[in-house]
Amino acid sequence: MLATVDDLRRVALRIFIDPRGALVPIELAQSIPFKVARFFWIFDVPAGEVRGSHAHKLCHQYLVCAVGSLRVEAFDGRAERSIVLALPAAPWRGRKL
Repeated sequence: MLATVDDLRRVALRIFIDPRGALVPIELAQSIPFKVARFFWIFDVPAGEVRGSHAHKLCHQYLVCAVGSLRVEAFDGRAERSIVLALPAAPWRGRKL
C-alpha cells in the first residue's frame, strides 16, 4: 500500500539538557518505525531555495530539522499537505563551548 499525505506525522524526540549542552538520541530501532537504508544530511541551503521536487513511491523518509526551519510539501497524487519542521527555542544557545 502506498503512503498518503495522511501518513505524515511529527515524532517527538527525547532531549536531555544540562550545563554541558543538549543531547538528542535517535536510536534507529526504537525511534524510527522502519529499517534505515540511507541517511542524507542536507545543509547550507539558501533561504527560499527548493530541494527535492521528485517522488519516492516505495521508500519511507524520516526528516530531522537540526538548525532553523524547513517546510515539507507532500503530494500523494490526490491530496497535498505542508508541514513546517523547526528547531524549538534552545535554552543552551549562546553558551560558551
